[in-house]
Amino acid sequence: MGNSKPAVPEVREGFELLQGSFELPIAEIEELDSQGVHDAMICDFFANYRLEISDVANLARTTKGAVIKTLLRQGILRDRRRKPRPEHALL
Repeated sequence: MGNSKPAVPEVREGFELLQGSFELPIAEIEELDSQGVHDAMICDFFANYRLEISDVANLARTTKGAVIKTLLRQGILRDRRRKPRPEHALL
């Protein structure tokens, strides 16, 4: 036991990263529906290629909000809201 400091979590664009990379085995990719493939692409661009959220949104032809929701749902980012909204909430 020494005086080692705990690892400082990586923060990108104001969000704490829970995963530094994203991997999905080929066998699982083949079983995904179109939304699953889209979500995997978003996670791959952000986590593995380290693109900014706005760049991922442009490539995925979606909004920054949709990218953030996907990254939260897939456990790539930590939800920084005090009390996360349920998935079915409006806004």
